[in-house]
Amino acid sequence: MLSQIKIIIVTSMPEHSFIQKARAAGCESFLHKDISKEELIKVMDRTMAGESWAKNITPAVYEDVSWGWISSPEFTVMASAPTVPDAPTNVSAVAGNGQTAITFTAPANNGAATITGYTVTSNPGSITATGTGSPITVTRLPNGTTYTFTVRATNSVGDSTASAASNSVTPK
Repeated sequence: MLSQIKIIIVTSMPEHSFIQKARAAGCESFLHKDISKEELIKVMDRTMAGESWAKNITPAVYEDVSWGWISSPEFTVMASAPTVPDAPTNVSAVAGNGQTAITFTAPANNGAATITGYTVTSNPGSITATGTGSPITVTRLPNGTTYTFTVRATNSVGDSTASAASNSVTPK
């Protein structure tokens, strides 16, 4: 129920620092009162649809500019707070001699923060290897043991959940 509550602040104070304060407080949209009723309704509708909007420049700077919508420079999308990324997908393993190469697809949702690395973990043994992209090779695997592998993506917030397990492979 609380996820349906959106905060839109409309102010008469043309003070740029209010935008940063509104963002820090979790406000979804922040506007100056000198917009038309139609523009306000657009902002309200788009905010309720999950977008966030704020004027980046005080209204005085744009006195002679029409209040267009997305094509105008005075509106920008406010970034959401970053979250952990989604898990990588399409994890596949190809066995070698004492090692296995793991390929995967990076998650479509990076959590609004750059993915800084990936960790591959074997099962059994929890042997790990890290890298910045696909493929990642896991070494030190005893030949003759059958393994599956999962991959986690990492960004500045933390680690994703583990991916679905790869196909089973046996290094030889």
